[in-house]
Amino acid sequence: MMHADLVDMEDFVLELQGVGLVCESHDASSVQASIEHWLATADDSDNDCFWDTLLRIEAEGILLPDVENLINWSHKYSEHVQKPN
Repeated sequence: MMHADLVDMEDFVLELQGVGLVCESHDASSVQASIEHWLATADDSDNDCFWDTLLRIEAEGILLPDVENLINWSHKYSEHVQKPN
C-alpha cells in the first residue's frame, strides 16, 4: 500500500527553510513574497535545490490547496523572472 504525506503550509515553510528560504509567517501571501524575493536573488545552485525540493514535495505528498497554488505560482513566476547579469 502506498502512503503519501499531507503537506500543509507549515510543512511547506519548513521544507523551504531547508534550502535557505526563510518565511516570516505561514500565510500564503507572505510565503509567496518570500519565494519571489528569494528566486530573484538565488544563485544557480540554490535555485536548483529549490526546484528539486518542490519536485520532491509534489511527488511525495498530497498538497493542501494553498501549498499547491504556491508551487504552481512559483513555476509560472520563474518563467518570467530575469536575473541581472
